[in-house]
Amino acid sequence: ILGFWTKGFLLYLILRKLLPENRGLAALAGVLLIIFPADNGIFIQQATLHHIGLSLMLLAAYLFLIFRERRNGLLFALVVVCQWASISIYEAGLPLMLVFPLLVVWLERRLNRRTVLLAAGWLVVPILWAAIIVSFLITPTTGNSYVRNLAQTDSGGGETISLMLSSLVKVYRDHFL
Repeated sequence: ILGFWTKGFLLYLILRKLLPENRGLAALAGVLLIIFPADNGIFIQQATLHHIGLSLMLLAAYLFLIFRERRNGLLFALVVVCQWASISIYEAGLPLMLVFPLLVVWLERRLNRRTVLLAAGWLVVPILWAAIIVSFLITPTTGNSYVRNLAQTDSGGGETISLMLSSLVKVYRDHFL
């Protein structure tokens, strides 16, 4: 339940930064996130890490919006830590992290050097994380053993998954390395 409150409050804070003239809308969105979860499955204990990962991503976004105004190095360090922890816990948030810089462009109302640098600063962690994962998967010693281990632990469709992942690794190696 604390995860719902945290995410709702952080969403409220983010929307207050994005839409300062619509505090009511920000409050409504935050409250709706708290009281109207999308599925009963998110109440199970296994979903706790998802709540933590999403809360950390929202915290990173809020801290980044503050950093945009104050330019404090400590704030940026906290953004990086929250981003890295969030994406390490819940990698499904990666697409959202990649889209977030569009909000910075929207807030700045123009695309200039400052906006590009802010967006690039935000994108460092998600791109670095994705590069590390891709590197892990395509490295012969780790990637191939990862594919084999995945195939051995998956019952029923292991050969299919192994073949698919091996094919993806081969295509990547042949065309991008």
